[in-house]
Amino acid sequence: MTRDTSLSEVSITSAPDGQFIKDQMYVEYQIPQNVRHPYPIVLVHGGGLTGTYMMGTPDGREGWNTFFLRRGYAVYVPTRQGAENRPTTPMSYGPTSARQRARDTTTLHRVSTLQPMAQCASALAVARLRAHRRSHLRQFYASEVEGMASATNQQGTMQAALAALLDRSGPAIVLTHSQSGPYGWLIADARPSLVRAWSRSSRRALRIPA
Repeated sequence: MTRDTSLSEVSITSAPDGQFIKDQMYVEYQIPQNVRHPYPIVLVHGGGLTGTYMMGTPDGREGWNTFFLRRGYAVYVPTRQGAENRPTTPMSYGPTSARQRARDTTTLHRVSTLQPMAQCASALAVARLRAHRRSHLRQFYASEVEGMASATNQQGTMQAALAALLDRSGPAIVLTHSQSGPYGWLIADARPSLVRAWSRSSRRALRIPA
């Protein structure tokens, strides 16, 4: 298994207190020893998070990258600009969006309403399941990060960075999740000869700013 990291192209912006490097995108990739498919998978994460959730779930299960690696795909997991091991800064990308509030998981994820079969379970079993889910949701909320408030900025920077990634990786299959749904259109538009397939998970309305 080959495992490495890569950074896409960067630029420099000036601010009152100095200059900043921006537009870089952190990419972690793994290539199995026996590649069984000609095209790698590019897993593009959704909003408010980083690419780390593609590598494992809050409750300890394997992530999508391991799923595809076991099946002989090379896998690339990018993290959007401004979220790679540091917070987004207004000097680099404009105003930021706030992290989602961790809502009361005991009411947001009521076992009895989301799973009707839970009505048949004992009160103790339901209480245990609620506590189990609450700890996983807290783990999930802890992984959230700020993002760019402007969809135009975020989509424009991601289009350029993903294009640079495909220029290095070669033709690939792109899998987008939730907020990254529009990136599929954008990267296919930027590199039509390099996007061999595009799959969306957890669909989001494809609203692309003019």
